[in-house]
Amino acid sequence: MQTGNTDNSDASGFTYVTRPSKRKAKNKARTGVPALSLASLLNESRRQLHETKHWQDCVAYVDDLPDEPLIHKALCLGLGSPTASVNAREQLLLFMELLKHFHIDSHAVTVYDPVFSEEDRKGLKELGFEISEENKKGRYPVDERTLVYMPHCGKRLYENLYRANWSKIQLSSLVLVGNDLQGYEEGTPKAKFEAQTPCLARILPYLQAIPFPPTTISSAAFNHLSTQYLAHNQQRLEILSNDKSFSTSGRVRPFTELDESFWVLPDDMIEDRDDCELL
Repeated sequence: MQTGNTDNSDASGFTYVTRPSKRKAKNKARTGVPALSLASLLNESRRQLHETKHWQDCVAYVDDLPDEPLIHKALCLGLGSPTASVNAREQLLLFMELLKHFHIDSHAVTVYDPVFSEEDRKGLKELGFEISEENKKGRYPVDERTLVYMPHCGKRLYENLYRANWSKIQLSSLVLVGNDLQGYEEGTPKAKFEAQTPCLARILPYLQAIPFPPTTISSAAFNHLSTQYLAHNQQRLEILSNDKSFSTSGRVRPFTELDESFWVLPDDMIEDRDDCELL
């Protein structure tokens, strides 16, 4: 999850950003310089992004995403502090592009990150978003088709999200924009991956993944992002694989008839740690 300005990479190749210390944040607050509003900061980030080809490619990617069936709600987790982090602001702008493309009203949007400051909360509320008041550590069950935006979160958060929605109806309702989950599988020994994240291990063969355009720029805001959702029929997969707008994986199987054992999960034996990956 991205929350600051120091980049670190894990064995999977994903880039994370560590958050600054509270002491530094307090010292910065004592300078007496009036803080810019989130709206002003977003306008400046938007102006700078619009000059880059990668942003133009990302907007074109979003415009070409399938917009049916309709998505009714959106959930944003792991954004970081948009008033303190340039990367978080850029990711918020991308989220807003997705909301526009899918015609999701701002009042149907819930956001949460434990690092949100009062300035963040105020600015996000001014955008019309609802701020979740509870740290569910990724366990957000959905009751209708929902866009879940989780840029650069740890695999434990994705595991908790899928475990909280472990039914055919709920899994079919999730449209995830986040790290390409196959990267976690490739970066972890098979037995360990299946033991620690059984939901991810089981659902991956059925997830259609549409990677965002690759980037060579230094910003970590958009690296390794992918749109992922269940593939329900082979015809739909063939349409996507033949569409040159997308680079899709050949590993996907239609999410149709499944053995009963697929739904029987082992007990969740991994204790949640109170760290930056859990929200």
